[in-house]
Amino acid sequence: RQAPVPGVDTLVGLLINTVPARLAWRPEQPLGEVLARFQESQAELLDHQHLGPAEIRRAVGRGELFDALVVVENLPDGGERGDPAGRIRITDSRVRDSVHYPLALTVLPGARLRLQLDHDRSRLDDRAAELFTRRLRALCAQLVADPALPVARVGRGAASGALSGAVRPLPDTTVHAAFTAQARRTPDATALRHDGHGTGFAELDVLAASLARRLAAEGAGPEAVVAVAVPRSAGEVVAWLGVLKAGAVCLPVDPAAPAERVRHMLADSGARILVATAEVRDALPAAAGVRTVLVDVDGAVVGASVHGPRALPDTDPDSAPYLMYTSGSTGRPKGVVVTHRALAGQLAWTAERFGFGPHDRVLHQYAAGFDPSLQEVFVPLLTGGTVVIARPDGHRDPAYLISLIRSERVTTLDLVPSLYTALLAEEVPPGGDGPWWSGLRRAFSGGEALTVPAGRRWRERTGVPLFNVYGPTEAVIQVTGWEAGPDPLPGGGTAATVPIGRPVWNTRLYLLDRHLRHVAAGEAGQLYIAGAQLARGYHARPALTAERFVADPFGAPGERMYRTGDLVQSTADGVLTYLGRTDHQVKIRGNRVELGEVEARLRAENTVG
Repeated sequence: RQAPVPGVDTLVGLLINTVPARLAWRPEQPLGEVLARFQESQAELLDHQHLGPAEIRRAVGRGELFDALVVVENLPDGGERGDPAGRIRITDSRVRDSVHYPLALTVLPGARLRLQLDHDRSRLDDRAAELFTRRLRALCAQLVADPALPVARVGRGAASGALSGAVRPLPDTTVHAAFTAQARRTPDATALRHDGHGTGFAELDVLAASLARRLAAEGAGPEAVVAVAVPRSAGEVVAWLGVLKAGAVCLPVDPAAPAERVRHMLADSGARILVATAEVRDALPAAAGVRTVLVDVDGAVVGASVHGPRALPDTDPDSAPYLMYTSGSTGRPKGVVVTHRALAGQLAWTAERFGFGPHDRVLHQYAAGFDPSLQEVFVPLLTGGTVVIARPDGHRDPAYLISLIRSERVTTLDLVPSLYTALLAEEVPPGGDGPWWSGLRRAFSGGEALTVPAGRRWRERTGVPLFNVYGPTEAVIQVTGWEAGPDPLPGGGTAATVPIGRPVWNTRLYLLDRHLRHVAAGEAGQLYIAGAQLARGYHARPALTAERFVADPFGAPGERMYRTGDLVQSTADGVLTYLGRTDHQVKIRGNRVELGEVEARLRAENTVG
C-alpha cells in the first residue's frame, strides 16, 4: 500500500493488498497502447487500495475474482543492509515462497529486470507452466521489437500451422460398386455371419440387387432418401446395400430410437420409401406419404414381386450415399449429408492403415444411425472379410459379446471405452484355445474419451493393439487415430486421456483461437477440419451449414473447413489430445447429445416448470 498510515515505519506487516485487475482490449489495438491504458486504469484504482479481495467477493456475490497473480517486489535495498547506527548488520537473507494461485508472476527490479513464474502443481502441470513461460518470453520480445503490433497478431511467431495427412488420390468409385467387384472376386467367401448362419458374397450381392430393383420400381433413385429401419441382422446389411445399388440415399433408422425422433427424421429427410421388417413397421410412428417395402431379417423381400429395371443406375461418386442424424442444439436433430467419394476414401484409408484382409472377422455391434456402424460393415465387405453381426440388444450384454467374439473368432472390435471396461470386468474362464481375446488382431475405441489407465489396462491384460480414433459425423466417421500402447502418451506426457493422434489421408486439421489464428503447440484451440472427408453440410439447413462449414482461409479459394466445437491441443510433433467441448454438447455412451435439445424437450413438457 502507498496510502499514509500513521506510524507505518514502526509496524511489522503484512502491509500489502492484492487488487483485481481488468484488461480490456480490441484485436486491432496496438499492444503498447493496451498496456499503457492498463497502467493508467490501475493507477486510478489506488484510491481504493484498502479494499481487499474478500470484501469485493462479498460485495459482488461471487467466488474467485482471478486465477493469476502479478507481484512487483519493488523493495528498497541499497546493498548495505542494516540499521543506520551500524549496530545491526544483515549479512544474508533468504525467502521461501509458496503460491496459492494456479499461476503467479513476480517482477524483480534491479540492474536487470527479472521475471519469476511460479505455479501450483495441483492445478497446473509443468508442461502448461512451461508453455506460459515461452509465451511470456515471446510476448516481451514482441513488445520491445514492435509496440505498435496489433494485439490480434501477438504470439503468431510461435504458432503452428495445419496438421496434414498424406495426400492420396481419392477412389473414383462408390461403396456398392466396390462391393460388387469384391463379390465377383470371392463369390463363395462368407460375407456375413448372423445368428449362427452365413451369407456368401455372391448371395449378398444378389439379395441387395433384388431389393434395389424393387426400390427403383417404387421411385428410388439419385438423391432420393430411403429410410431403413431393420434390426441389426443380415437384413440390415442387405437393405443398406440395396438402397445404395438403387442410387438412392440411405437413412439408417434405429428401430429402438424414440418415436418422436423417428417421426422427425422421416419428415425432415423427405423420405418417401421405408425399408423395414413387418414387426418394426408396426411399431414405428405413422408417417404420411411414406411407402413401405418389407424385408425379413435375412434380407429377402417380402410380399408380391414387383418388377423393376433390369439394369441398375450408375451412381455419381459425388452424390450422397447416406443421411445421418445427430443431436441438435435447438431441439431438432440435424441430418448430415456426405458423398460416396468421401466415404470410399475413408474406408480405403482404414483398410490400408490397419491391414484389413480376407481373414478378418469384424464385429458389427453399433446401432444404426451411429456412423461407425458403416465402417464395421463396409471395411470387411470391401476387403473380402466377414461381418459378424451381434443381435439387436447384444451391445448391452458384455457376457453375450464375449461369447460371440470367442465362438465366431472375431479379429476386430470397435467399442466405446466404457464397454471395453465392462468386457474386462466379466469373469470368463479361458477356453481350450486361450482367453476370449486370443483371436483379436486389433481393437478401436471411439465416441468417448479414452483414459490413460483404461488404455493401459486393456493393453497389459490382453496384449491386443488398441487404437483411439476420433471423428465427427460431419467428416465421415474418422479423421484421426493413435495407438494406445504400453506408454500411450508421446514424450512421457502427463495427460489424463489417450491422444486422438494424427490426421488421416487427404485431411487437414487446424487448431485455432476465436480469431481464427493458429495456436502454439501445447496450447488449447478449437479443432477445424478441412479436406476430402468433409460432408456437404446439413440437410435442408443452409443457415446452420453456413455457420459450421466456413470458408477455409488457409486453403485454396472455395475450400471449406468444419468448426467442430471440440477443444484440442497438439504436441510439437503434431499429436493431438482431446480436451473437451467449447459448447454445451456432451457424449453419453458414445452418442452426441446437445443439452439444448434436452432443454427444448423439457420446456415442451407442461409438467416441467
